[in-house]
Amino acid sequence: MNTLNDLLLFIEETGLYPEIRSLSSSQKPLVQIDNRELMMFCSNNYLNLATHPEVMKAASEALNEFGTGSGGSRLVSGTNDIHLQLERDLSALKGTEDSLVFSSGYLANIAAITVIASPLAGVPKEMARMLLKYFNKETVVFSDELNHASIIDACKIAGAKCLIYNHTDMDDLSKKLKQHTDARKIIITDGVFSMDGDIAPLPDIVQLAREHEAFIIVDDAHGTGILGENGGGTAEYFNLQKEIDLEVGTLNKVFGAVGGFISGSKSICKLLRVTSRPYIFSAAMPPSVAAGLSQAVRVLQRDSSLRHQLFSNIDYFHELTIGTSIPLNKTFRTPIIPVMIGDEMKTIKISKQLYEKGFFIPDIRWPAVPKGKARLRVTLMCEHTKAQIKLLVETLDQLCKD
Repeated sequence: MNTLNDLLLFIEETGLYPEIRSLSSSQKPLVQIDNRELMMFCSNNYLNLATHPEVMKAASEALNEFGTGSGGSRLVSGTNDIHLQLERDLSALKGTEDSLVFSSGYLANIAAITVIASPLAGVPKEMARMLLKYFNKETVVFSDELNHASIIDACKIAGAKCLIYNHTDMDDLSKKLKQHTDARKIIITDGVFSMDGDIAPLPDIVQLAREHEAFIIVDDAHGTGILGENGGGTAEYFNLQKEIDLEVGTLNKVFGAVGGFISGSKSICKLLRVTSRPYIFSAAMPPSVAAGLSQAVRVLQRDSSLRHQLFSNIDYFHELTIGTSIPLNKTFRTPIIPVMIGDEMKTIKISKQLYEKGFFIPDIRWPAVPKGKARLRVTLMCEHTKAQIKLLVETLDQLCKD
């Protein structure tokens, strides 16, 4: 116990323990924190669907009808008609045959990766013996170095060999694939990377997967609802919906609630329902949450103005930063915009100065990102005004100069 206390003391004394602030209001551009009104530029509620009147109404009506909880796992008593409707809505959005929903995106990644990487782990031993001949090849997972933590953890749980390729480096991925010609191969990548806002080169990944007979899993947590002509995500953005074997995502980003999903073929989803431990042993999301999410998907598909306004704000932010001292990486047309400070202490200082000036943008540093790559992760919402964005850019520019 003393050792743990010493570790905590070290984290606190070195300024590594983050200050976690509590909101007293909903996830909108203006929030209440410590009895102050601040402009929030750090929420993943990109389309402000968390507070959309239709979404809130659907969740409220389901809460009154079904209560606060699901009552069990999806495999026992936790599946409700509303869960099935949400899965149909997500399949329609993603252009897939079927979908499954989970209580979190983290669980969805664990479910997908563990079953695909170690397909015999969840089936009866008698059946496993019959299938050993087919699955006796070594399984190798090829994972982008900046993939989400849930992917990293899922690969460890799966017990398969995992090779990390350099971020979006297709030459490195190709080289590693060629070194494992006799293995079952799985390529896993984020669609939109959560800390950098860049988009995975899916056309190149698909081409390499074809050449090496690899299975593709895309974690589209930050692309779903944003990218593509209809908000279908990264695969739709590249017109590659039919080329991705499995898509995984979270429902607490653009859809403004909580949960996760897997979308793919009927056969794979059917297998996941009886072999994925998170689906079998974790309580289902509350019906009220599922009802709100289902309505959010329908609003997204019906009202393209929300996405258009978000992209207008993204373009406006980038236009204003031209010629400023704000350190940006190569920018992508996504709502995640990292301001790369680098030094941890400087990043903490600028975040605190922004807070004093009325902006809520927590610093992002190790262990969320590597040492020396601390940043301010600016995120935009469709309901941000041009005046709010202009004031943020002007303030950031001055603080970075100072």
